[in-house]
Parts: sequence; structure tokens; C-alpha cells
Amino acid sequence: MRERIQGSILRITLILLFISIIDTLSASQGEIIWKYKTGSQIWSSPCIADDVVYFGSNDGYLYALNAIDASLEWKYYAGNLIYSSPCVTDSSVFFGCWDCFFYCLSREDGSIKWKLLTGNTIFSSPSEADGIVYTGSNDSYLYAIDCSSGGMVWKYKTEGEVQSSPRLKDGIVYFGSWDTNLYALGAIDASLKWQYKTNAPILSSPCITDSLIYIGNFNGSYTDGYLYALRIADGSLKWTYIMDGIIYCSSPSVSDSLVFVGSYDSFIYAINAADGNLVWKYPTGSSISYSSPCIYNGILYTGSDDYYFYAVNINDGTLRWNFQTAGWVFSSPCIYNGAVYFGSCDFNFYALQTDDYTNFRISKTSTKQPLYYISISPNPFSSRLSISLPSSGAIYSLTGQLIMKFPKGKHSLDTSKWKQGVYIVKSGKEMKRVVKVR
Repeated sequence: MRERIQGSILRITLILLFISIIDTLSASQGEIIWKYKTGSQIWSSPCIADDVVYFGSNDGYLYALNAIDASLEWKYYAGNLIYSSPCVTDSSVFFGCWDCFFYCLSREDGSIKWKLLTGNTIFSSPSEADGIVYTGSNDSYLYAIDCSSGGMVWKYKTEGEVQSSPRLKDGIVYFGSWDTNLYALGAIDASLKWQYKTNAPILSSPCITDSLIYIGNFNGSYTDGYLYALRIADGSLKWTYIMDGIIYCSSPSVSDSLVFVGSYDSFIYAINAADGNLVWKYPTGSSISYSSPCIYNGILYTGSDDYYFYAVNINDGTLRWNFQTAGWVFSSPCIYNGAVYFGSCDFNFYALQTDDYTNFRISKTSTKQPLYYISISPNPFSSRLSISLPSSGAIYSLTGQLIMKFPKGKHSLDTSKWKQGVYIVKSGKEMKRVVKVR
């Protein structure tokens, strides 16, 4: 009898939990979870790993914050502007600085491992693959650097500043230059695979799909910008789309057969990825100079120079919500556990709720406090689910049926045969909602 009563109480608790989460989500999208004030403008875009968010500020610090509650893990003083966005590996954090150095820090405590001097300031953000980290510099070179030692593997000279951030796919590194070219180099030896000459400098960073690469550029008059779709195999042109304003540093994103990019003419564009035709465009209040769109669960997130951060439906370009900061939003957003993170030139770094924000601590007084202990990825999930529990726990269906028990620690689950729907992960006094799709 006692077990039956406890089972009924658990089922009621889970149902009430689910209802309260749905009510909270519908009412609070775009609201602040937290904000953290730095000492200057934030142009750098965040990188998040294992509940820690990393970003740079123009106060000269590289910050590592707890993504849940904004507590400071550590910060490193480089002493100059940090426009570059960090790249994070298992043990290291990489970024470039306006002092001309490229840095490698310990991910654990922010202590410096090594730094490499380039020939000019660094705006480009790094990418890493197979133990080599790649970055551009305003000295006109793209650098390949050994992650462990900081030794230079190679550097490749272009005829203009390399502010575009490199992207890697299948052993080839792609990047643009102020010399108007998009380059494709062998990642190991810098051998030139192909290059495509556009009609203006490239500051934007490439977006790569299985067969195509998308890149934007600008001209000195700021009157029009081109979005290019090139065939990744040989760099040949598939199509171009001409906008009424330049594509400055905003980089394209691709989702659901659409290419999204921000322009200096103040519009967010959605272009058909196959043929380059306009599907829709959404007007913000000012130019979109630097922020690049991030797509999550059918919603586009991006910043604008009008001080606002936007959430726009990707299917029709209608506004879902916007959020006003007190400065330009140059930083590009990052989504993690249903929250969207970005910096602003008002000196603040923000974490806002999205439609899928589900991290809540269950207590008698509140269901809206952030959850600190259970870690789940991805959420929603389909064929696999990874969970990390602070103590022994279990997964239940929404009706309270026990699905599986676990000891403390990390677990990787094959969920391919699970039914679609909502599940509850419980560990100690903590609960977290997860959703099975497909």
C-alpha cells in the first residue's frame, strides 16, 4: 500500500512539474536568466562546454563563467582587446588578441600554456582539428599551430588581412581574405586546392554543407553585398544573391534548405540554398555588422546594431520576440541547454531563456531556479542520450512509470527504440525534463 501511495505521489508530482514547465516556457521566452558585467564592450562570441561559457571582452580579459549561474570560474588578463572568439578543446582554450599574440590557456584554471606572436593584430577566431589550431591574423597570414607545443606547423600568405575565421571539413581549411579571395587549403601542408576571387574583400566566415560553401563580402561604398554559393569540390560558382547592403562580418548559417545572413542594410535574409532566390527578409532597427545568426528549434537568433537581440521564426520570418540591451550587439549567439548566450557593447554578457529553456530547480518555493547538477545532452534527443548524475537516479515516463535506474556518474544510452514523448530524469532532489523526438 505504501509503495502504491508513493507511486501515485510521484506521478502527480511529475505531471504538475510538466504543466508548470510548459506554463513557464510560454510566458518567459526572451527573459533574462542572468547577466554578467565586464569592464568594457563585448565583441567576442561565446563558446560553451560542460556548463562553462568562455568569451573575451575589450577589457582585455578572457572569461570562463558557470553557464548556469554566471559564477566566475576564472579569467585571464591578456592586456588588450579580445575580438576573437575562443575555441575550446578537452584541455585548452585558444583565442587571438589585439596585442598580436595567439594564446593557449589551460581550460581547468585559465593559466597560460603558451602564446605565439603573429605579425599584426588578430580579429579572426580559431578552429581546431586533429591537434592543430588554425587562425588568421591581420598580417595577411593564415596560421596552423600545434595545439600542444604552440609551434608553427605552417603559415600561408594572402594579399590582405585575414579577419575571416577558418572552417574545416574533410582535411581542408576554408577562409576568406581582404584580398577578395576565398581559399581552400590542405589542412596538413597548406597546399592550395582552389581559390575563388570575389568582387570585394571578405571579412565574413564561410558556412559549409556537404556539397556547397557559402560566404558573404562587402564593397567600400557600403551599398551592396554579395552572398556566394560555391561548389566545395572545386570552388566553382553555383549562384550569387545581391543585397542592398554589404555583408560585413555576419557569417551565413544554413538550416532547413535555407541560408540565413545579416546585412548592413538592417535586414536578416533567408535565401533558398538550392537556387539563391529570396524567401523572406526581416527588418531590424539598424545595420547588422558583426553578429551571425544561430538556428535552434526553428528559430533564428541574432544581434543587431540597434541594441536589440532578435528571435525570428525561420519558416516565415515573423518576429517571435526581441530583447533590448544598452549597446550594439556584435557578439554572435550560442545555444546551450535551452538558453541563448551573447555579449553586448553595454559591457554585459547575457543568458536569456528560449522556448526550450528547461533548467529548473524543484523546490517548495520556486520552479524557476536553475538546475545545477543533472547534465543532459542533447535535449531534445532522438537515438542517443547522454546524462551525468550527481548521485544515483532514474528516468521516468510522464505518467510516473520507471524506465531505467542508474548509479552516480556519466551514462550514454541507446534510445532509438524509445517512444516519442516527455521523460523525467530524477537524481536526488533534482528533476529535469527531456523530450524524445523522431
